[in-house]
Amino acid sequence: MARGVVLDASDGKLRFQTLACEVVHLDTSGSGENSDIISLLLDSWTCLVADSPLILATGEKKPSRVYKTFRRNFLTGPLRDFIANYAKLAHRLVSSGSHLLPGEPLCKGAHTGAFIPEMRNTPVFKEYLEWYKSGDTELLSYLYSFLVYGKKLSFLDEELDSTAFRGWESVEKRLAGLTFDDDVTNVLRRIIAGLVDLPDDAPFRPKFGPGAVSEKNIRGRIAKSNGLRFDPKIDRMLFRGQFNNYGLNDELGFHPEKILPDPSTWNSATGRSIQYSTLRFVPKDVTKSRSICMEPNIYMFAQQGVADWLRLGMERGAIRAFVNIEDQSRNRDLALYGSYTGAVDTIDLSSASDSVHVDLVRRIFPRRILYYLLGSRTADVYRSSTGETIRVQKFAPMGSALCFPVQCIVFTSIVVYAAILKAHGLAAGDGVPSDSPWLENIPHTVSSLFSRRVGYIQPGRRLFQPAAVYGDDICVDSSLTDIVTHLLSTLGFEVNISKSFRGAQSFRESCGGFYYGGVDVTPHYFRVKRYRGKIGPGSVASMIASANHAGDRYFLYTRRHLIHTLMDCELLGVRKNESPNPILFSSNREIQGALYSLRPRNTHLRWRNSSPLQVNEVLCIREVAGRRLRPSRREIFALERYLYLQWWVTRGVGEVPAGEAASRTDEVGSRLSREWVPWRG
Repeated sequence: MARGVVLDASDGKLRFQTLACEVVHLDTSGSGENSDIISLLLDSWTCLVADSPLILATGEKKPSRVYKTFRRNFLTGPLRDFIANYAKLAHRLVSSGSHLLPGEPLCKGAHTGAFIPEMRNTPVFKEYLEWYKSGDTELLSYLYSFLVYGKKLSFLDEELDSTAFRGWESVEKRLAGLTFDDDVTNVLRRIIAGLVDLPDDAPFRPKFGPGAVSEKNIRGRIAKSNGLRFDPKIDRMLFRGQFNNYGLNDELGFHPEKILPDPSTWNSATGRSIQYSTLRFVPKDVTKSRSICMEPNIYMFAQQGVADWLRLGMERGAIRAFVNIEDQSRNRDLALYGSYTGAVDTIDLSSASDSVHVDLVRRIFPRRILYYLLGSRTADVYRSSTGETIRVQKFAPMGSALCFPVQCIVFTSIVVYAAILKAHGLAAGDGVPSDSPWLENIPHTVSSLFSRRVGYIQPGRRLFQPAAVYGDDICVDSSLTDIVTHLLSTLGFEVNISKSFRGAQSFRESCGGFYYGGVDVTPHYFRVKRYRGKIGPGSVASMIASANHAGDRYFLYTRRHLIHTLMDCELLGVRKNESPNPILFSSNREIQGALYSLRPRNTHLRWRNSSPLQVNEVLCIREVAGRRLRPSRREIFALERYLYLQWWVTRGVGEVPAGEAASRTDEVGSRLSREWVPWRG
């Protein structure tokens, strides 16, 4: 599916339309699975060329040859190489800039770094020259978005999975040869014991997670509840009253009626659970896939309970000064501050979730925590494509409920270790003295060494800027970066030097926030989910979100093309000849799943006047993930099997003269229903 695009060029109107047959040679799926999304990417990317802020500011349009050359280079392929080469230019653009001193004006190219001659071959070379001369961060933000626009393309390529598995195997081999220094791990254990304040009487409440599990045909909470099976390891290590919430004073026995949905299944006669996780690969971007594991049902059930208990201890302990699992804004604030002061660095790791060695966990976690971490861990991974089961060295892969909190604790303890080492005047490679006074009271050490506010360091007391850890996203005082990276390397983690930003570099990135010289330059990606022919609900939602974000960045040609494509396409479950495409426009940003517009008209939708309420209502659709309702007889579109619901939105109460309803521009309210529902704002 492709829609024609019309752009204004300096030598007249430019019209083009990308057909699936033109991009079939770029599709590596072998089945045409990627053709439609590649066509949409090319057309949207070409529109983004016309969204240059220089054109908006000066009115001087680009010649048609610029657009044609870009499209020809795109279609020459290979597609992954084309996108990757542009992304490399984006990295050079932001990583080569020199750091400005406080108060230094943003001009004369002082912020732009070395000239990049390869930019001559891009359609935004004029914008780059202007950025290089002026250092205008609005131009930088546009350039960065343009160069990385295709990086998140939803692309099906089995070769990426094979490459990812080879990388997964190489991490396992690297972990197998690791040895750990007892002096370092003993100190880390003391630090973790002081960072996490585990309650003695917290209830153990296992629960089902939202993701898929290893067992086949078990999806959703009801199926998971019915499919829960006996496991001797879980029974022995976790269901014996150690959390003091059940079985206490009753021989510490297991009382399944207090914790299991169906206690009758908890015996070996009814069947046993599997004890391995299943390895899968999911796309990370157009150039690589990442590994993820589906845990066995009973193990995920137990892991969720242990993870909640662990999070409670983190909320009560000193680690809360570094980690907030519910909020990433702390990392972004520190990255922003570091981008214009150089006082805070951001550290990026490669395959961090796969690099936490189980022996490292055994050595650095206090026994009280370790018991439950190992009790709910699966040690084997099953690869369905080959049928082999592999004993792994990693503690918990991505997909385990314990992967994220354990990473946060491990990396935070390393940051605190580095601060104590620095406080003693020692360098990377030295060891913290076992009798160090900083190890006696870790909460006091944290409050003494780390500032509570960004940019404020009390002379003679707090020595370092605040630090933040969110999974493998680490923001740390620049004076500690060398020690932290050294410790990470010695403990089996690979620091990605090219994507770690420090010192004189003006760029910082953490938790999805990109900052350059104190300015937010977070890029606009092409994040439309892959589709073929008719568009499903996931692709509809992603296309709406992309169009809204393009509008926020004032990429008007790109926004218009995405909207026109969406309005012209065929939706799964909607008959094209039965009704116009029921996509809602709204001036209310709180209505998710609607296209944002300052003056929504919605003349393409079906309206009715609800008698006797005398309320005007409009028929549109809304994606509701994970919920499925039986349709009523009044529903027009059979959308429930694609997780759609009828979404009826009213437009005010009272009589509206004929012909006026479609032209009103007031805000739209909304309410879920399976029938005609009035809205009273």
